[in-house]
Amino acid sequence: MTSTNSRVGFGRVYAVFVSVAFFSAGVIGVIGYLATQIWRDGQGVSSLLAGCGISLISSCVGAVPVAWVLSCGSGQIAHAVLGATAARFGTALLLVAPLVLGGWANKEWLVLWVAISYVLMLPADTLLAVRAADRLKGKMPR
Repeated sequence: MTSTNSRVGFGRVYAVFVSVAFFSAGVIGVIGYLATQIWRDGQGVSSLLAGCGISLISSCVGAVPVAWVLSCGSGQIAHAVLGATAARFGTALLLVAPLVLGGWANKEWLVLWVAISYVLMLPADTLLAVRAADRLKGKMPR
């Protein structure tokens, strides 16, 4: 019965992280689309979409260890955040490498959009993890 409660807690925590990741990727995508239309006449839209998609997937993978630790009530949140950062970075590298090496998209614009979306999504994920950890400890009102 404890594992069922843990899974429900995990699902709720993970859903919050995923929804924030989707929202962040959407905002970055809309702003990036407008910028791409202005700067490149729409030539880099595929690189923009791939870059935001890679960062979104990486963010969702990185949320797993943090959501797991938060749902278990463990005090190891610092380790989970570090593990999440490593998981995010590793996932981003694994996803971007074949696209760059395979010549699927313009290398420079793909790497640029992965970097921009990754850097803009990371603070949102980190702040969410810290805020959730503080709530778990009872330091911050809900």
